[in-house]
Amino acid sequence: LIPNASDSFNLGSNTQRWNDLYLSGSINATGGPHTINSITTTGLNSTGATTIVAGAASSFSTSAGKLTIDGNGGIDIVGNAAEVDITTSGNVDIQGAAITLDGTTASNFTVAGANLLLNTTTSGDIDISSAGDLDLDGATVAIDSVGALSLQGGAASDFTTGAGALTLSGAAGVIVTSTGGELVLNGAGQTVDLDGSTVEIDSSGTLSIDAAGATNLSTTTGDLTIEAGANNAKVVIKGDHESGDAIHIDANANAASEVQIDAGILDIDVTGAATIDTGGALTLTSAADFTIDSNTDIILDASGADITFKDDGTTTHHFFNGSSISEIAFGSNAR
Repeated sequence: LIPNASDSFNLGSNTQRWNDLYLSGSINATGGPHTINSITTTGLNSTGATTIVAGAASSFSTSAGKLTIDGNGGIDIVGNAAEVDITTSGNVDIQGAAITLDGTTASNFTVAGANLLLNTTTSGDIDISSAGDLDLDGATVAIDSVGALSLQGGAASDFTTGAGALTLSGAAGVIVTSTGGELVLNGAGQTVDLDGSTVEIDSSGTLSIDAAGATNLSTTTGDLTIEAGANNAKVVIKGDHESGDAIHIDANANAASEVQIDAGILDIDVTGAATIDTGGALTLTSAADFTIDSNTDIILDASGADITFKDDGTTTHHFFNGSSISEIAFGSNAR
């Protein structure tokens, strides 16, 4: 059935239509537009490839029901340097064995007015890896873990707050470890407060505590012990005050507390005058000879009271020359 001229005659009309059309072989239609309207389904079945090519913006949509694109060997959506836009007022559900999002320029994943959840339903990990900076910004950033939480930095790292306190709290303790270099607690201009039922500082080397102002080391209960426990080690207490008390030992004189010094040898050296003031008796006891040696006069002044020397009860005589003392008693022998 061949028309007398090409592109001139219709086969049927809009009001007078042929019914079913059965063909074998190819269908080749040029010109256009080409419209296929069906009140039921429209099926395109091909045992080979099917290609739909449009020279302008095109639409493939359903007015009701889902639109399914199923590729047995996969589905490729190519934007050819233009934007690929998936827009819906409903949910977007992407399911797959492995899902990869690759971007060659700056990328943005934004949720407006709701939460963004990254969740693994099994024991798998969530791994966020960046060759550059990884920036987490939020009104509050909360990292919750039912297991161990590890933060590791390959270079110098900073954990700071722009406002408010920084709290490290461990139910079983807090361990701050430095494997190289210094461990620095820097509270410049602030107070560094260590509170604990027991505060223990252990050092395998030198321990130095330096303060630029007045410093207090005290206990409200219990003893305060300063000990150099190593062999041939000593305790050095030095005060550099040049016009007054350089070292002051106060044992609460009002409570009649004692200052007790136990030593194998006690050596007290002073370059100036030495004064011992007592409000009561002063007793000097020696198990061997007691020697007072001076390059100048030795003055014993009892301010009107008696000065008494006691020997071991033998008849050895002891002499003392001094006109200002009325009587010196040596045991049973008075001189």
